[in-house]
Amino acid sequence: MSLTSIHHFLELFRNAHDTMTLKQFTTTARVRKASGVIVRMRDHLSPNDIALVYESLYKKKNDYLSNFYHKSLDFTRHSLIREPPMTDHFNNATHSQYKNLIRNLYYREILEQTETGIPNLRPYLQVILEMYRDHVYDYKIVTNASLNMIRSGTSIGSILSGYFFRASIMNPYLVYSLNHSILHAKRVFTPTLGWSSYLVGFIQSGIEEYVGVDVIPRVCQTTLSLANQLSFNNARVYCQPSEDLLNDPRFMRTYKGHFDTVFFSPPYYRLELYKGGTQSTDRYATYEEWLRGYWKNTMELCHHVTTKNATVCYIVANYDTHAQMVDDMNRITRQYFTFSNQYVLKSGKQFTHSKHHEVIHVFKKKSSASSPKKNK
Repeated sequence: MSLTSIHHFLELFRNAHDTMTLKQFTTTARVRKASGVIVRMRDHLSPNDIALVYESLYKKKNDYLSNFYHKSLDFTRHSLIREPPMTDHFNNATHSQYKNLIRNLYYREILEQTETGIPNLRPYLQVILEMYRDHVYDYKIVTNASLNMIRSGTSIGSILSGYFFRASIMNPYLVYSLNHSILHAKRVFTPTLGWSSYLVGFIQSGIEEYVGVDVIPRVCQTTLSLANQLSFNNARVYCQPSEDLLNDPRFMRTYKGHFDTVFFSPPYYRLELYKGGTQSTDRYATYEEWLRGYWKNTMELCHHVTTKNATVCYIVANYDTHAQMVDDMNRITRQYFTFSNQYVLKSGKQFTHSKHHEVIHVFKKKSSASSPKKNK
């Protein structure tokens, strides 16, 4: 398990031209247009605008990057949860310092390697690496609107976060709170690992057993390492697609009727496109195939491995290109489980391109002991 120090993080952005004058910057700096074509900044901006970029972005590079590290990646004081749990209103941004350990462990995957199916929305770390290491500025940063925001005092961090894509992370403190207040889990199954955040939150809320599934090998390995670091010796991880476990006789036999709780935030079809492993968006060519092949089979698996009266809880939201996704997913879930409750998750995945909030959906296992018949 490898963690990143501030020194290592800043080294990523080091460049031989870190001490340029305005004249040198004007000659060197470039702009990446929406088409991907890179042009000279002096052919794209006025001298006054170039001077603004030089003073506000280029010269403040170390300030911005150091502040970003301390706010988002510094884990030294924020590993163990010390606050009481949230009880009835849930916010993924409350005590957001507990996300830092997860961000630090996976900052390249979360900020650079995970992409989105939404056009023209580049990953955040790709943009700032290119800006601070290569002196190539994304066109969104140097539009009139952005330059006016800089002039008015809007922070660079707010501008960058608003324009570029950062894969979401669940706060371990949210998981910790949900278990204390709603789930009361002892034996937990998570069909995804959520960048290891589920395990960190559940362990600190007093569970007895954790079994998780993911397709990204490094996430699987790191999750087990974290369990060891937290002195939790009853964790197991399966590094394969969750729906494939339906055809694993040993898994189905070992865990039949075993877990009292299932918890996860499933992939949002093509909203976040992850690297590594056999991703569900790579396996299924269409949304309809994804619903059948991934979601329905995963819900059938969850029904098989849960106890009578078990709780299934997942967090999901619609987004603009799939405005009925939640209804579609819940319709399938109701074939196996009975709806119990739902809670709006504040500061969840609400993107600049979407008006939809994430919702925490809670279901209970149907009283019938037999699984629904498979569709032929």
